[in-house]
Amino acid sequence: MWVDVEPPSVTGDTVVFRWRQSAPNSFQGANEFFFRYEGIDLSTFSPELFYEVFLGLQLKVFAAYRTPVEIVFPVPIPRSIADYWTAFHDAHHVSISPIADRVAYSSWQTAPAVADTKHPYAVFFGGGKDSTLATCLLSELFGPDRVLLVQFV
Repeated sequence: MWVDVEPPSVTGDTVVFRWRQSAPNSFQGANEFFFRYEGIDLSTFSPELFYEVFLGLQLKVFAAYRTPVEIVFPVPIPRSIADYWTAFHDAHHVSISPIADRVAYSSWQTAPAVADTKHPYAVFFGGGKDSTLATCLLSELFGPDRVLLVQFV
């Protein structure tokens, strides 16, 4: 099976991933998905970063076909990225092309966007009762627009 990946479509804070494939998609309703990163201007990020997001999420689906799959991107993908995600998802029957020999890439297309507002209070938000209480307390004392929630998954 072949998979032809389209360039990511970035509009404001939303990125849409689309592809065509030579066999019917038996795992998904459509050959596309999207993410919305609320309030973040995604145009400052490199398309290579989005291709890595695509591989991180979609490669496992292509590996589930149990048949050789060839994924073709519109630009060369760094070999280290293709090798990492192939190994991570145990997708040894999936090939990725074209491949660039460079190891790294910049996550930024332009300089990072600077936030308009300052958040003097931050909470590492895990979603549990402690971080929820801290967020509510700081928001009540100082206003919700002065509190930044930070989460790393």
